[in-house]
Amino acid sequence: MATHDTDQYREVLDEFERVLLTPLVSGELPSWTENAWRAFHALSPVLRERIAEDHPRELRQIFQEDPELATEVEKMQHADREIVAALDRLGQALERLCRVVPEVEPNEAPAADVLTRISDQGVALVIAFRRQEEALKLWHNEALLRDRGAAD
Repeated sequence: MATHDTDQYREVLDEFERVLLTPLVSGELPSWTENAWRAFHALSPVLRERIAEDHPRELRQIFQEDPELATEVEKMQHADREIVAALDRLGQALERLCRVVPEVEPNEAPAADVLTRISDQGVALVIAFRRQEEALKLWHNEALLRDRGAAD
C-alpha cells in the first residue's frame, strides 16, 4: 500500500473518531448528525477498499511466506468480515438517525441514547480496524522474519 493511501485512511479514521467523540451541545443535534454522516461517508469507501483490495493481498503474502500462520490469516479474514458488517450496521443506524432528527428537534432527549449508541459503535469500529491494521503488520513481519530453526 502506498504511503498516500495509508495517510488517507488514517486521516478519515481520525476525523470520524473526532466527530463521534464530540459531545452533543444542546441545539446542535442536526449539525452533529450531519458531521457524523459526512465523516462516515468519507470513511466507508476508504475502509471498504482497504479491506477488499489490500488486505487479501497482504494475507496471501503472509500465508505464502509462512503457511504455519494459516490460523492467524483465517482470524484476520474473519475480522475483516466483522468490520465490514459493523460498517454496514453503523451506516444503517446513522441513516435512521438522520431521518428522525427533524422530528425530534428541538427536544433532543429522545435521540441522546441513540446518538450515544451510534458513537460507541463507531468508536468500536475504529478500534477494530486499527487493531486489524496492527495485526496485519505484526503477522507480516513475523512471516518474513520468523526464525524457523536450522534447515536440513
